[in-house]
Amino acid sequence: MSSWEIFFITLGLTFIFIYWVWIWAIKIDNYSIIDGAWSAGFLVHVAIFLVLAQGYQSRKILFFSMMGLWSFRLAYFLAKRISSHHPKEDTRYEQLRAEYG
Repeated sequence: MSSWEIFFITLGLTFIFIYWVWIWAIKIDNYSIIDGAWSAGFLVHVAIFLVLAQGYQSRKILFFSMMGLWSFRLAYFLAKRISSHHPKEDTRYEQLRAEYG
């Protein structure tokens, strides 16, 4: 499978994933959860590339490990911060909605 095919697969899955998170954000009226979902999405991306991409397996595993740890750490930190402030939304999102509707 070519890199472009893998790219478009991950792009499609990301679109679907973020769309459902956005629907959930509308339901709970807190768009801050998008940040946590975005960072967790990288873990999904590298997992897809690990399985489908060609190349040296040891390099793919090393790359997956580095990106996976970073993605997990960031998603965990953001989820913890967002949940501690819920139902209050991040002020950046409040400001964007106030300025742009």
